[in-house]
Amino acid sequence: MNEKEKLLSEISDLRERIAELEDNELKLKSTEEELKASNQQLQANEQQLRATNESLIASEKQYRNLFNSIQEGVYLHRLVYDDNGVACNYQIIEANPVSEEYLNIKRKDAIGKLATDLYGTEEAPFLDIYAKVAETGEPISFEQYFEPMKKHFYISVFSPTQGEFATAFLDITKRKSVEEDLKSLTKRHQLAIGSAKIGIWDLDLINNALIWDKQMFNLYGIKPEEFGGAYEAWKAGVHPEDINRTDAEVQEAIAGTKKFDTQFRVVWPDGQVRFLKANGKIVNDSKGKPERMIGINWDITNRIESEQELIKAKEKAEESKANITAIIEGTDNSIWAFNRNYQILYINHVFQEEFLRSFGVLLKPGMSLIEALPEPLQPFWKPRYDRVLANEQFTLEDAVPTETGTIYIHVSFNPIIKNGKVIGGSCFGSNITERKIAEIELIEAKEKAEESEEQLKRIANNFVDGMIYQVAMPDENKRKFTYISDAVTRLYGCSPEEAIDNPDLVYGKLHPEDVGNLIKIEKEAFKNMSVFRTECRVINPDGSIRWAYYISQPRMINDIVCWDGIEVDITKQKQI
Repeated sequence: MNEKEKLLSEISDLRERIAELEDNELKLKSTEEELKASNQQLQANEQQLRATNESLIASEKQYRNLFNSIQEGVYLHRLVYDDNGVACNYQIIEANPVSEEYLNIKRKDAIGKLATDLYGTEEAPFLDIYAKVAETGEPISFEQYFEPMKKHFYISVFSPTQGEFATAFLDITKRKSVEEDLKSLTKRHQLAIGSAKIGIWDLDLINNALIWDKQMFNLYGIKPEEFGGAYEAWKAGVHPEDINRTDAEVQEAIAGTKKFDTQFRVVWPDGQVRFLKANGKIVNDSKGKPERMIGINWDITNRIESEQELIKAKEKAEESKANITAIIEGTDNSIWAFNRNYQILYINHVFQEEFLRSFGVLLKPGMSLIEALPEPLQPFWKPRYDRVLANEQFTLEDAVPTETGTIYIHVSFNPIIKNGKVIGGSCFGSNITERKIAEIELIEAKEKAEESEEQLKRIANNFVDGMIYQVAMPDENKRKFTYISDAVTRLYGCSPEEAIDNPDLVYGKLHPEDVGNLIKIEKEAFKNMSVFRTECRVINPDGSIRWAYYISQPRMINDIVCWDGIEVDITKQKQI
């Protein structure tokens, strides 16, 4: 190879190396661009990761705030299994601050502890129930008395993940105590009312609705289906000669100018006329306006007839003193008469014995009625006797303190007239202590019941994830709310009053696909009078869907099946 060819070969090799270098330069530039793009992607991923971490921190903070602010006590638990894989205990892994108030156990003392160690029991409390929830994911709610703490609790249980469960609990010990007291009080007063044959009525002044108990129908001689349930229906049974006076007394009581304490006649459908005594009390709303009038009636026909017989006997006294003496000595009531100087003209053995037993003084004809009384009572009785001597006829009921306790009496005062002049007075008295005590206890019981109802309403209206209701079912195809808590507005978009007036505003929001199964379960529970439990989808006021859990307990009220129930929003549990 000559020099020229050698030079040309070197030039060719040089060109190939240059081309190779240019190619490598292009690849290097491409690699740099790829590295730059990768670096940008890494920076973007880092920013996204940082944003995600910040979001998680915010969510954790939000969850923690909610967990710590919820009104129920909440414990989160993890099941502990034995060597055979059977749940034998559970460990508390988290607790909210409110739980300390209900259980009187500090969070730091509870977290990490086994249930048997924390509660000092041989077996973990309610383990079977909790294990079932943790393993199946099916939530449950129940009420239970916990002996180690001497408390009643309402407990809701759900499982956030397999093998774990959360309990949300409320201390309902006070509510249970109120319920038991009310049951006992109700039983006592039912016995008192039944023996005294006292009827109870409740007049809704806003809606003109009058409610009677069974005894009221007996007092008016009619059947429940014959009663219209309004104020006018009561007026229809009052004697025509007494209706204007009695109606005016009702209006005076409503206006607050006079207490409702009266007596009147009623005419039964068969024409029989009976005398009734009536007492009533006005109940005002929060603004002080009358909204209800509650009261009692009882039959005083025998007493009125006895008084009328006595009056007739007095008219014949001048003709046959022996006859009138036989009448008044044969009665179980106290009878006495006095002249214008308050000296005893006549006294029967009943009054003589009652006075001796109450004040330790044996009354005899000629003694002064005023001076025989204890000094503290003299200023009260002298004006009454003066009214009789002023030719006034009247009756009163009085509480009389005695050495053996307070007794209640009903006294009818009548002037004795001769030749047109008042020469003295006569009195007809009866001991009404048993009946009066029954009246007082009855009114106190109703007031206590109303106070307990208000407390339960406040509890119901503060129920966070659901509502409380009572449904009356005259038969298996008819439903009507008799009570529903304020939460119905949030859950169904209607007021409690609207729901009570039209139950379809609630039942109409049930998911169409779930209605059939719910009605089937409800009818079965109605048939067997058993507890009703089910889950159902509900259409929210905004059109979204939520899950609700229902549990209701049946009981008979006035021969109608009523369901006391709770609805709990379990949407979150369903989404886990």
